[in-house]
Amino acid sequence: MKKYLGNSVEKLSRRQVVAGSVLGGVAMFFSACGGGGGSNDGDSSEYIDLEAAYERITACMDYDEILKAVGAKPNYYDSKNTLRWNYGDLWLRVQTQNIGEVGEGRWVVDDKELLRGIQRLKRYAFPGYCS
Repeated sequence: MKKYLGNSVEKLSRRQVVAGSVLGGVAMFFSACGGGGGSNDGDSSEYIDLEAAYERITACMDYDEILKAVGAKPNYYDSKNTLRWNYGDLWLRVQTQNIGEVGEGRWVVDDKELLRGIQRLKRYAFPGYCS
């Protein structure tokens, strides 16, 4: 491999080639890993109190009302019937169900659960009386 320095040409040593490749790989790794958000270590300004959010979630809330009660979109998982948040060692899971006509009904809270790691702290299944 040749290295160009002004008008002179030198050959790169194997050590320089390997070092350059390793440094390039490390730089790519760290540029892909972070900086852009999603930090949930509890120290960021994006931290959400999931215990308080759990208490604010009530029967018959729809998707938008759930997001307002929690204060953020799910940062771990979001599908039509399961929403999950994770901040620090706390997890909040909200299960929803479709009421009304299939495909045209609205998704409302069916079940909520708060966990610390794998230990369940609280769980509540709402009775199915929403319309």
